[in-house]
Amino acid sequence: MALAMSGDTVNICYIGTLDDGTIFHSTESHGPLTVTIGAGQLFPALERAITGMRAAETRNVTLSAAEAYGPRRQENIIQVAREHFPADKDIKPGQKLSIEFSG
Repeated sequence: MALAMSGDTVNICYIGTLDDGTIFHSTESHGPLTVTIGAGQLFPALERAITGMRAAETRNVTLSAAEAYGPRRQENIIQVAREHFPADKDIKPGQKLSIEFSG
């Protein structure tokens, strides 16, 4: 059985979880992700983990935030005035929030 190498197009099924087991993304609902290894379609650390795998092989891969998203950059941090949030929500300064953007 051939090993996945740079230039190969592969189908990946995955379940992305946080350290506490919370699922943040999965291919279970929409089917495998088709990517070409080495084409920059994945995080470099994930491409390295997939390289050398065989068809139908499973592997647990743990990525740090920096490996998955790059280093923390101050220019990517935005500040939003409290008045832009619902008044009935108990929001504290410094609290991390999840925001969905459309478009």
